[in-house]
Amino acid sequence: MARPKFRMQENYADYTDEQIAGMVKRLTESRSKAPAPITSDMVNYPPHYTKGNMETIDIMEAKSTPQEFKGHLKLTALKYLTRAGHKESELQDAKKTQWYVNRWVKTIEKETVKFTVIDE
Repeated sequence: MARPKFRMQENYADYTDEQIAGMVKRLTESRSKAPAPITSDMVNYPPHYTKGNMETIDIMEAKSTPQEFKGHLKLTALKYLTRAGHKESELQDAKKTQWYVNRWVKTIEKETVKFTVIDE
């Protein structure tokens, strides 16, 4: 299943509040139009976060500082790690933990690339 997304700007923080409000409005409107998926990937693309054209995690990244967003990723990974085996599927919680850790690493890598000075 292809992952629908908006064309994102170079830096998510460059979106204005009005642009975010428009995205949220389109996301909300599209929920009633989108057909229910036959199968779903509850780890990478849970259907309750991917309806419409922009994922909730992308909106959260757009509206938070890099430090806040990294904190969210770390704490959410901790949540899934500590509840693994106590709710629903232990394997699913382990994979969700891994997903949030991977997203945290990618966020750090983006910062590293963004601020790397290249000597000429």
